[in-house]
Order: sequence, then C-alpha cells, then structure tokens
Amino acid sequence: MQSAKAIGSGVLVVVISLAVAALASGEVQHAAPERSPAPVVQSAAPDRSSQAREVEAQVARSNFTARLDATLGAAFGGVWFEPATAQVHVGVTSSRSRRQSEALAADVSLGDSVVETPVRSSWAELEAAQERWNQRLAGLFERQEVATWLAPDRNSVEVELGSLVPSAMRAELEQEAAADDVDVSVTVAPYPYHRLIRQARCNKHTKLKAYCDPTIVAGVSIDDEKEEEGKGDCTAGPAVVKRKRAKKAPATETFILTAGHCISETGGVGKKWYAFNKAGERKEVGKAETFIWGAVDVGVIKVETTTWARANNPVPVDPAIAPWDKGEAPEPFPVYAQNNPMVGTKTCISGQTSGTHCGEVIKTDQTLEPGGGIKTENLIEVETEKGTEGGDSGAPWFNEAMYFEVNEEKAETPTGHVEGTHVGLKGATGNPVFQSLAVSLPALKAQKNFDLELLTEDNKKRHAKLQATEYEATIHGTSTSEKFTTEAGSITCGESSFDSALAEESSTLTVTAEYNECEASFFGAKATVSMEECAYVFHLTAKVATDSYLAYMDVSCPEGQSIKISAGTCKAEIKEQSELEAVDVDNDSGESPKRDITVRPTVTEIAYTVTEDGFLCPFNGTGNKTDGEYTNGAPITATGQNPGNPSEKIDVEVVDE
Repeated sequence: MQSAKAIGSGVLVVVISLAVAALASGEVQHAAPERSPAPVVQSAAPDRSSQAREVEAQVARSNFTARLDATLGAAFGGVWFEPATAQVHVGVTSSRSRRQSEALAADVSLGDSVVETPVRSSWAELEAAQERWNQRLAGLFERQEVATWLAPDRNSVEVELGSLVPSAMRAELEQEAAADDVDVSVTVAPYPYHRLIRQARCNKHTKLKAYCDPTIVAGVSIDDEKEEEGKGDCTAGPAVVKRKRAKKAPATETFILTAGHCISETGGVGKKWYAFNKAGERKEVGKAETFIWGAVDVGVIKVETTTWARANNPVPVDPAIAPWDKGEAPEPFPVYAQNNPMVGTKTCISGQTSGTHCGEVIKTDQTLEPGGGIKTENLIEVETEKGTEGGDSGAPWFNEAMYFEVNEEKAETPTGHVEGTHVGLKGATGNPVFQSLAVSLPALKAQKNFDLELLTEDNKKRHAKLQATEYEATIHGTSTSEKFTTEAGSITCGESSFDSALAEESSTLTVTAEYNECEASFFGAKATVSMEECAYVFHLTAKVATDSYLAYMDVSCPEGQSIKISAGTCKAEIKEQSELEAVDVDNDSGESPKRDITVRPTVTEIAYTVTEDGFLCPFNGTGNKTDGEYTNGAPITATGQNPGNPSEKIDVEVVDE
C-alpha cells in the first residue's frame, strides 16, 4: 500500500479525452467510472518551457493518448506528463507494450519525448479496483465522507476519508488496501466532508450587465460610487492577495485588479466600487486601494464587504473567471496559475461588454498614448476577429490552451492561467492591448509598496491548523544555532530546546524555550538569554507551498516580566509584543501521515529595550530599539510525544483549515 497522498506532491490530475485528446481538469469520482483513457498528471508549474508546450500540442494534434489506449489495450498502464522535462510517461506492463508504445511515439513524432515506465497494474485493473472500492465504500459516499480517484504517476487507487471516519474503520480499510492486488492508498482529509461545492453561477452574458453571484468573479461589471445603478463602468480583473501573508490582517485580505485609468477617472483612491449579483442588485465590493496610470496601467480594489468576500472564512474569495461564451448560466472556471504571454500563443478575454473571445498574441512591447501626456508601455497586442469595446477595461486575459482544452462531451471545467488585464485598443490597428501581470505586479511593488500575487486554487485557503493523531500531545524540538541580532551585534546559542502542549487541533501553538551555550559576536563574550516566564505564540495563517505554511509570532509575558539578554556590559530585554513576522512552519518531507514539523523563525523588527550600555558595549545608548531579529541556521525539527511517556511518538501535521 502507498501511504502518500496523490496530490500531496503538487500534481494536478487532468484528462485527455478520446474525442479531442485535450488536457482537462480532473474531478473527484463519487461513483464507479465508465471506461476512459487514463488521466494525464501534470506537475504544477506556472511557467512552461516552449518544448513542453510543443509536446503538449503534438499530443493533442496526434490524439496520442486515445491511440495509445487502443493500441496497448489491456496492457495500457496510464499516462502522465512532466512539464519540467517535457516528457510524456507511458505506464507499460510488459515488454510487448513497451515496444508498441515506442513504435506509436515514433509514428506521431513524439519518440524523444515519450518515456516508457514499468508499472505494476494496467489502467483497466486500476479502474476495476476503483469500482470495487466505490461499492465497498457506498455508505461513506452517501454521507459524503470519502472520495476516490486514480493516480497514474503512482499507479494507484487513491481513497481519501473524511476526518469524521472512525480510526477503527480507517485501520480496517488500510488492511484491506494492503491485501489488494493493486496499490491502494488510504489517507484522511483535514475536513469532514467531500462535498462538490459549486462556485457562483452567472447570468447569460449581456453587454454592460455581466452579473454573477458572490464571491467576486473576474469578468463581471463593476462601477464606481458615482455610476448609475445597473450600468457597469469597467470590468473586474483577477483576484490577488498580498505576497506576505504571515500577519493576521493580510492572511484574509483579498483584492481585485482592474485598469488604473478606471480608478483615476472615477475619483481615485478611497472611492467605493460596486458589483452586481444575478438579480441585478448593486452591492458594494470595497474601496479603491491604489493605482498606477502612466507607464503601467493597473488598479487595485480591496474586497471588503461580506457580500463579495467572507472575511472570516478559510476561503474568502474563490479565484474564478466568467466564461461568457458558454451560453445560459455559465459556471465560472477556477484560476490555477499566472502565465506569461508569448508571441504566437493564443489568449482570451472575458469582458463585461464584448464577452469572452480569443486571439493571437502578435507583439509584446507595444505603447499606448491615450492623451494627456499618458504613455503606457510594454503592452501585449492581440489580433482578434471580434475586438473589444468600451467597458472592457480591467478584464482578465488568460491562456487559450488551458481554457479550450476541454472535453466538450463531458463538459469538463476549463482552468484559468491568467496573463494580464485589459487596457484598451491600439489606435493604428484597432487591436486590443493588455498589461501583463509580469509587468503590473512588480510595478505595484516598486512604485506603491504593494506586493501582490495572483489568487489561485492553491493559495486560496488562508488558515491552517496543527493536528496530532492523539491528544493530549507534547511537541518537543531542539536546535544548535539560534540567533538574536540587535544593534550591538548577534548572540548565538549552541543548545536550545522548545516545548509545547497540544490539547486539540489548533491554529495557535504556545512554545516555551530554553537557551544555553550562548555567545556574543561582540568581544567574544559569553551571553545569556533568559525567557523568565515568557513564551512564543505562533499563529498559523497562509499556505505558501505544498506542506509549507506561514505563521506570525507573539511574545507573551506575565506582567512585569520579559526576555532578558545579557553579554558582558550589555543588557537588553524583549517585552510582550504581537504580530511579528514571520515563522515558516513545514511538514516534514516524509510520507503521509507526516511525522514531524519543522519551524524556522525569520522574525524581524522586534522591539527591545537596552537597559545597560556599559564600558566597551557597542550599543548606541540605552532606550527603546526596533531593529531586533530572531533567526536560526537550520530548521527546528519538532516531534510529537506522549506526555506520559516521551519515548512514545505521536504524529503531528499542519493542514489546511
């Protein structure tokens, strides 16, 4: 039995259909599937090499997956794609199937891009096993407490149980999985139910009345506080979040992009903006946060109201784009990554006026001079048959290949790879031009100190929590390289220990620390760091990568106490303070369930007070300072333990809330 979650390594399951052999997003199966070609597994990578793109295009053009499935028959073991190496992996179960795959790959000009990988089970055997397990788990499916899918790169059936499933049942299922003829992975999700939650649905597209229900959807009508009710002024672009989300407030803040000239021409920063639900009701989104209208044309609106953003929800906003070309009540499709547009590639827009349509990128360095001394540069020019219209400003542009790689027969959901926001039309050609996110987001950071990144399915959850397989649990860690840096220099401690108690799953962790063998960098003096009765409190917030999370840190002390630092004639103290950033908390790299967590503090701007600045002490006098830092040379590995028997290990893990 394999114990690692199939999606834990960051792969995205997508299906190549028999009809068009096009990539499409995979869906969790809640019933026994019909016979179909194997999913292709695509490593999550926002930027794909030209070679990878060429291979994907050739796979689609040649209908390679469907032909492979037909040629290998019962020996077909699935297919997965690795963009980093631009290689298609074909699961083979025999020498004959290997030779057949090699011959077919050569026949469709994919020979050097196809790797035959021996697998234990054929795709048909995996499907049959999944059907058996679906029937075995019928009761859990009825209660929405299980999901199953096939993982071709692991050659396995994945069974994910809801967190409410009793541990005894899990143990029983794990035993059955270990005895199965194919590899079956049984894991437990951090949530109780596997509901298929539909995103907000939209009305059929009407010019200037592009309306969807919450949460906010890119491509809908937005207007400013002066605009008449029922008429959109501009278009909502993609949702974004702050890149640094360790502190409490940024953890759930969400913004939408639009064109900078939209905000400039309608009153500027601080003015309210509105969107419309399906009923046509005008509801406040939030205020204009910042904008640039010059060499760059981009604006930022904060999503503040409970109508469009659920501030206390683990997912305040769903990252989605409206597909206005899908007819009645189109379903928004999810945003997965940022994509950088290139000449010769196809891109699409979803504007409130012109709807959804596509064209080819023909130039990437265009300049627009709308008048008044404004000169916007580095714009992407797109040649389209339909063109764009007034009111489309701010609309999202997204990669066409990932939008149209859809199995039309099964109506699979496309995926959004966002490229930029609409700016206007180029006068000489009448072609649409847009500002690439690769230009606008760095400009917002450089000019407005607003460091943002695209909101995606991967980072949309803003809360995390620590859980253990048993409660109560203690968590213990040690380190040999803890460092406190002050105005006078650094103090490094060669032996430190950290302890915490976990009575239940929680997003906060209170940690006591003990520092020994400390030495100051200034005049080589021995030093001491005394915690007294103070503790660190870590608050888990944002997920930043697979198995990696951020936390902000409080220093918590009883009244009158503080962390005391002493070296020679230098003395300082760190008093109680909150929301220091940031602490990286990672699950270990082993197989699931995770065994340990690692903690790496990179805390800056710590306030401290110099209480003694004696002879030869390099402090700049006594008093309050704010330049303190706390770091370490290597992550602290923290292990869960039974409080009554420390030698008995308890698994601990950080999970999405």
